[in-house]
Amino acid sequence: MKSVKAPTTRSYEVSLTQALRDPQQAAAYLQAALEESATEPELLQAVLSDIAIARATDRSDIPNFASQPMHEAIPDLMLWLETIGLQLSVTPIARNGTIAGPQSLTAIETKAA
Repeated sequence: MKSVKAPTTRSYEVSLTQALRDPQQAAAYLQAALEESATEPELLQAVLSDIAIARATDRSDIPNFASQPMHEAIPDLMLWLETIGLQLSVTPIARNGTIAGPQSLTAIETKAA
């Protein structure tokens, strides 16, 4: 039987780290995680860790959102993002090709209940 040498590839972590050094790529990666983090909160922690590695930031500085009340977690996240050159923004949700209009807090609370 003839021996076949398979081509070697780089680990995805190397490629990811290189991509996340670009602020635009890091922002898009974080945005995707924020969109999914409502159902997978541990995903946000993993993404922030990936970004910290790529941006050569001490991972111990990443806010631990699981152990913080929301009123502390958001300012900590915004401050941490600022230190690595990113910022948090909020955009309307597009549904069926259109941007959702404003809702009253009562409508939002009813959906959550």
